[in-house]
Amino acid sequence: MPKTCPELLLLAFFAVVIVGLFSSNTDQFWKLAMGDAELSKSRDFAFPHHMRRADAARYIRETYAIPCVTTTLAKYACTGDGPPFRKAGKFPIYSREDLDEWAKRRLGSSCVRRAS
Repeated sequence: MPKTCPELLLLAFFAVVIVGLFSSNTDQFWKLAMGDAELSKSRDFAFPHHMRRADAARYIRETYAIPCVTTTLAKYACTGDGPPFRKAGKFPIYSREDLDEWAKRRLGSSCVRRAS
């Protein structure tokens, strides 16, 4: 049983690391572990090359400021309006390049002017 202050601090640090590794909100974990400035520098590390739907929606929101949630991507997958995806078993997997292309097309289509 640890009794000294450094031992308690070390245990608290390891508890934060373990909870962060198994947490569904990895963004908060990395903000805590690396600091906000480091997180923005390491966006490639924060978002893997292939993502499941929840991470893909967060990537679109944080990278392009396009409102996007998991259910929106699910609806777009059914209607064919969303980014291309592949299936890994029953899970849709989105690549970062496909998300970037889709988001840039969406941003470009909202800037079209109507003819007067």
